[in-house]
This record gives sequence, structure tokens and C-alpha cells, in this order.
Amino acid sequence: MKRDLHLGEIPGVIREWLGEITNLVAPAQGCTSRLAVIEAERGMFVLKQSADPLFARWLAREQQVLHWLVQTVLPVPRPRLFVEDGGGMWLLMDYLPGESMTETLSRAPGGTRTSLMHNFGAVLAAIHATPPPPGMPLQTAAEWLDAALETGAMHLRDFRNLYNDPELPDLLARLRQEQPATVPATLIHGDFTTDNVLVAEGRITGVIDWAGGAVGDPRYDLALAFDADEEEIALTAEEMAAFFAGYGGAPLSESERQYFLDLYELY
Repeated sequence: MKRDLHLGEIPGVIREWLGEITNLVAPAQGCTSRLAVIEAERGMFVLKQSADPLFARWLAREQQVLHWLVQTVLPVPRPRLFVEDGGGMWLLMDYLPGESMTETLSRAPGGTRTSLMHNFGAVLAAIHATPPPPGMPLQTAAEWLDAALETGAMHLRDFRNLYNDPELPDLLARLRQEQPATVPATLIHGDFTTDNVLVAEGRITGVIDWAGGAVGDPRYDLALAFDADEEEIALTAEEMAAFFAGYGGAPLSESERQYFLDLYELY
């Protein structure tokens, strides 16, 4: 986990834009960025900072994707400022209320969990049905997969400190050889897990962490939707069926699901 982000570290241009800061809370820190929720003269915001070269690249990508997505009706945070300084990359964006779907599911009763999973599927359906916004590059699902595999190869080559599992090169070779039949491309999230969907009072209030957003293969999102901590939320068959009812489609085959979960290992 990263250390907490403190007021004195924030670049001056961000502090100046925010105006008087009345509160700064550092939530549980993730593995790729440091986070702070800020209340200020201009409103309530989230600040993310990444210093590691790879994670800073992801943060730069996230701000670009968000600039495209705010042209849609999807519930995404509006980016406000993106700053590069000696401390890495900084992204300031609007605060969206709620807690992660993972946290909500972990303590919700059964009937509520079924409803939540239906909504979880429905918001993914909305993402996949949204036309790519102006500016976002168009590509086929096969082109997206080829690019994803090349990115995975780059991770193994250039970031060995992060991708040091000796089995990953063989995994990459197998994924290149066993590519599934292609499907029509859609807008995808690229990291659609219960951690990245926000919930407040039983309704979905936001979808966050868009560094993987692109026009790509929707099966990647469907596979990751159930790649959650089995012990923490332990989905039942009824809850999984509710997800697909909300999504409006059939589950992936086991071979498709495993292929895209294996692809995620390279990210």
C-alpha cells in the first residue's frame, strides 16, 4: 500500500485552483496511486497521484479517457486538472458519492445483493451500449486484443520488477496462440470489477478507474466482473443470474472467461 497523501505535497497550481481547502481525507491507499478526498472552496474532489513510471502512464491514460467519457451520459468523474511535476502525475477530478460495490455486497442481505447485482449488470450493459465518444480511437475487437497482447509483452520486458512471475512469458505465448473467435467491438471499461463501481443507498452512483477504457472486446469486462474476492462477497448462482438479467446477455463460456482472466494477469 502507498503512504497517505498530505496537503503540503499537492502542487501549487492544484491548490490555487481549489481555493481554500477545508478538509482532506486520505482513504485506504491502493497499489498504483495515492488518493485524497478534498473539500475546498470549489467543491468536493478526488486527487490521485502516481510516481511509478508505469502507474503514472496509467493515470495519464485515465485522464484522457475521462475527457472523452464526460461527453456521454455514463456516471464518470469529470477531470479538472492534470499536472506533471517532480512528484509524478496528479489527476484532480470531481468526487462521486458512495462506496465500492465490493464493500456494499460484503454486508448486504441476500435480497439486496440480488438487486445490486442486477444493477451491476445493467451499468455494464449501459457502458457496452454507449457509442464511442468523439476523439476515442475506433478499432475492432481483434485489433484491441492484438494491442493488449503487445502491451502485456511490453510489461514483461520493461517492468520486470512488477511482472516477475516466471510463468508469465509462457502465458503470453499461449494467449497469442489461442485467441478466441472475434466479436463486435464496444466501448469497454477495461477493469470492470466490483471495486470500481460505486454504490450509495442501493443505487449505482459512479464507475471509476478508467485507465483501461477503450473500444475493445466486451468479453474482457464480463470476465472481470466476477473476478472478485470469493471469500469477501461469495456470489450465489442466483446473484450471478441477476447480473446477466441486468446485462441482458448470456454468460461467457468457461474457456472465454478463463482466456480473458489470463489476459488480465499481464496488467
